[in-house]
Amino acid sequence: MPASAAKADDGMSRSSPTLRWRAAPLAAAVVMRLCLLALLVSAAVAAQLDLLTRGLPGHDAPPAAGALYAQRIELTAAGSAFHGYVVPAIDERRVLRYGDRAAVTRSPAVLLVPHSYGNAHALDRLIAPLHEAGVVVMTLSPHHGGATRRTFGGRERKVIAAAVAALGGRPDVDPSRVSVVATGDAAVAALLAARDGAPVARLVLHAPPADFDAALDELAVHPRLRPLCRWAVRLMLHVDVDELDAAELCRTAGPKAILLGVPPADAAGRGSVVRTVATATLQGK
Repeated sequence: MPASAAKADDGMSRSSPTLRWRAAPLAAAVVMRLCLLALLVSAAVAAQLDLLTRGLPGHDAPPAAGALYAQRIELTAAGSAFHGYVVPAIDERRVLRYGDRAAVTRSPAVLLVPHSYGNAHALDRLIAPLHEAGVVVMTLSPHHGGATRRTFGGRERKVIAAAVAALGGRPDVDPSRVSVVATGDAAVAALLAARDGAPVARLVLHAPPADFDAALDELAVHPRLRPLCRWAVRLMLHVDVDELDAAELCRTAGPKAILLGVPPADAAGRGSVVRTVATATLQGK
């Protein structure tokens, strides 16, 4: 090997540690910036998830049932305590009309669950006509006390299943005639509860999000944050977002599920809801 080449190689070998030493701060700076970016993105996703799933404060008042008696009942589901209000079918009018039979009659029942991102009392206008038709009515709004996280229907299914079981266990309720009226994400939760075996005679639903992306659309989540939101809901809330598919759940439920084109509490929807709930039976599914 020529002497000049040997000297060049020797010079490169001596300078390589210096080059590595000079490159180290650059690599460290790149790593630090990537870590900072990951931290900022994680913080943005965490803030977005907190905003999306935070329980709503207030709205813990009994339903607007007019002069009707509403009994508060306590429930435990998904590791948390909840409560609802039950308006019995029996009243003075029914006692005067049916006598002793009114006290032993098992009536159909319905669970009213509004969209967790809306008004907790949005379905209260259904209470009076359902009561008039001889239906036991229970209202439930798991997230309007601010105590629990909303999970787009993933965990709420357990709350609805517990409420259906509580209704069916009442001595004044026919357990084969318990229905659910739900809107928005609560409709998805009701579909999941029925799919998982809750003994529901009818599901009367309005505007369930078609899937998880549709739920994020309603909440105006930035498109670039949606993949991370999916990941965060899976990891932090332990909810499989792929099963939040209302169309597939409706196909699974078959004729048991009835989709309303108008809000159920509106004048156009109330009559249909009352007729469906009053005549529903498990045998007719």
